[in-house]
Order: sequence, then C-alpha cells, then structure tokens
Amino acid sequence: MAMLRGRPHFGQVTLEWLMLGVLALTLLLIASAAISRAQSAQTNLAEKRILQLQVQEIGYYADQICVLGEGNTQTVALSPIYFTLAYSDSVLNMSKGKMSALRKTLCPINVVDADGYKAMAYLTFERDTTGGRPQVRIANKPQEEPAAAQ
Repeated sequence: MAMLRGRPHFGQVTLEWLMLGVLALTLLLIASAAISRAQSAQTNLAEKRILQLQVQEIGYYADQICVLGEGNTQTVALSPIYFTLAYSDSVLNMSKGKMSALRKTLCPINVVDADGYKAMAYLTFERDTTGGRPQVRIANKPQEEPAAAQ
C-alpha cells in the first residue's frame, strides 16, 4: 500500500493492480491467439498429408486396375475428410479448399462424381465409349450391374 501523509492511499494501489490485471489478460489473449493459429496450421498440414496419401493410394489402384484389365474393381476406404476429384492430361487431382494433391496415372480416368468424396471410392475398369480405349471409372457409389437380358 502506498502511504500518503501517514495514511494509506487505496486509490493508487487499486490502479496498480488494475494495470497488472489488464497486462495479464492481454498476455493471455495473445497466447491463446498464438495457440489457435498453431492448431489451425497443424490441422491444415495433417489434411494436406492425408490428401497426398489418398491420391497416391487411389492412383496406385487405378494403375493396377488399368494394367490387369477387364473385370477388375477395387473399393478404397477413404479418410473422413470431404474432397473433390478431377482428372486432366494424365493427372489425377484431389483437392479440398485451397489444398490439392496430384498423381500421374497410366490410363485415362473417368471421374463420375467430381463434386465430392468422403467415405469410399469405387474404382472399376471400363472401356472408353468412343474408341474402346481402357480407362478407370472412379465413383463415390458402387456401379450398378446392368440388368440381365431375358
């Protein structure tokens, strides 16, 4: 307590404690913002790595199906993050927001449900309808079997 003319001066002490409290709260706010940013960066890094692993796995199975040919299929269990697939110029592109992962493939790929994948990807060998070239179909639902002729 500060003394003023022999008596305690409570106003000065209260102001000092108030300033210390404001300083402590400011430091806590800065620390929590830094922790939040670090956690967000870590989450983004983990999702980017998951995308890279998933596109490699899907590309591997697509290449395998392409080489083995007619009648080959593969179901791929996916990580529980929502992503989109696209194919262009021999490159399979998996993306989520601003993140993306790429992989070259042996055969052309027909991405059926480009708008989103989350749980499973179904890969099937098929022939291109225009030239009969082999390609791999990727969908987020299993391909329905054609009805048997009677």
